[in-house]
Amino acid sequence: MRLPVALGALAVAALVGAGAVVVPQLGRAPAAVAAAPSATAAAGRFATLPRACGLLTPEQAAQAVPKALIMPRENAECTWHQSLAKAVGTTAAPPAAASGTGPAAAPVPDDLPPFTKPLKPCTLVSDDLVRELTPSAGEPFTYVKGAFTSCSWKSDYAVPEAKRGELSITLDTLDSAAMSDATFDLSKRVASRLHTNYLEVDGLAHDAFTYTDTATRGLRRYKVTYEFRLSNLQGTVEYGRSVGVDPDGSIAGNAGKVTRLVIDRLLKRPG
Repeated sequence: MRLPVALGALAVAALVGAGAVVVPQLGRAPAAVAAAPSATAAAGRFATLPRACGLLTPEQAAQAVPKALIMPRENAECTWHQSLAKAVGTTAAPPAAASGTGPAAAPVPDDLPPFTKPLKPCTLVSDDLVRELTPSAGEPFTYVKGAFTSCSWKSDYAVPEAKRGELSITLDTLDSAAMSDATFDLSKRVASRLHTNYLEVDGLAHDAFTYTDTATRGLRRYKVTYEFRLSNLQGTVEYGRSVGVDPDGSIAGNAGKVTRLVIDRLLKRPG
């Protein structure tokens, strides 16, 4: 990974400074008489590269970007991105239904019957919505392995980068609701450790969480993922675009919209 020039210079300076102190000591027999580095020589040098996300206190970050999601990129870069959800590690409200997309997903009964029939995720969203979110996507890519099925659409590379979209819907049916619950809890624990912007979502399916992945260098990407559980079924909706940020919240909003539509369709035809 390439570091910014200023931070790279600091890292090199730190290494050179350390060499100036250690190497002369190796040529002297009595270690006790090794000269200590002067204050002048050490000035302006860091022993280790500081973490960018640690340079602001939570209070300072909140003043600049209220309700921010912290998106670190190793040590060298950190982004505080405003979120409409609650702070990291808490629960968020379910995504609001967008106008013109139909009703929000219906309340989920606790005794929802298990899903037993093969599911086709490609049929859960309309062609019009697919064209809106993934311009010039063409035919979807499908994958089926047992009860695991996925469907994904991706804009053609001829589409301008800022408008390219990727959408995928994945469904997996387990043997029982208890097994699904146990494995989903494991998924939550793993996701909460891998993603600093992990959020649990109340009122969506039997259980749900969301997180965001970003890449701001090279092939840029901003992708929002929702994972949910309905009885013995686990689903994942991912929507992203070839951009590094989501300033108007449209990517996150569309990911939430598709998730609600998928859940609504599943609730109308369980089994």
